[in-house]
Amino acid sequence: ATLHTPKTIFSARHAPSWLLLAGAAGAVNGFAFLACEKFVTNMTGTGARLGMDWPDAGIAAEGMVVVLSFVAGATASVLALQ
Repeated sequence: ATLHTPKTIFSARHAPSWLLLAGAAGAVNGFAFLACEKFVTNMTGTGARLGMDWPDAGIAAEGMVVVLSFVAGATASVLALQ
């Protein structure tokens, strides 16, 4: 049984919700960056940090751990669902 169809999910009435969720996520990321002085997001923050500080081997290793953990978690969740 399908809960929602693509027609209902992608209808224009959901656009304000999408914008509010994106804005809330951006606000959380911005405040966390100001508080911690470090990118705290998952993939986007890691990518930005690696792009700015790529010559530093420690940051590169830390970034790779985050990326590999993300991929491993996504893989494990797909395997668990199947």
